[in-house]
Amino acid sequence: MKRKLAFSAVFIVGGLAFGNFAMAETPSAAMLGYTCAGCGNSNGPATPSLAGASKDYIIEVMDYYATGERVSTIMGRIAKGYTKDEVKA
Repeated sequence: MKRKLAFSAVFIVGGLAFGNFAMAETPSAAMLGYTCAGCGNSNGPATPSLAGASKDYIIEVMDYYATGERVSTIMGRIAKGYTKDEVKA
């Protein structure tokens, strides 16, 4: 039993250390943009198309989603997950 508990403790501490190490690097703009790629050219009004939208417009709209000024089903939750610097990237 003690052996199993010791193994669990080592596993958890190792996982936490690795997790902190893995999150130390800021994601690239390309990596952040992969999340948005699915809405590049959408069909229909439910999902506005991002293709052709200016960077300034996307930054502004992401802020509206994050603050709740623009109503959404999913984008508000997604926008809250990004910092202002990540959105600008």
